[in-house]
Amino acid sequence: MNRYSFDELRARAVKADSTREDRLELEKWLSAYDMHSWNGEYYDIGGGLKLYPIYDGPDEDDLYTLVDCEIC
Repeated sequence: MNRYSFDELRARAVKADSTREDRLELEKWLSAYDMHSWNGEYYDIGGGLKLYPIYDGPDEDDLYTLVDCEIC
């Protein structure tokens, strides 16, 4: 993953048979390189699509863990 990986990561994540890892890799890229697409609820990934992080938690320390993402 590098600064120029967005198109490849997005293409894998939006496929009907994308994996959890595909979606999480796209979220990881967005959080590292494109925080201006984050509005506090979802990332705007273009083409009318949004990537919503899904968290599990809170745990005993009130921390949430990113477990998947939904694209719609």
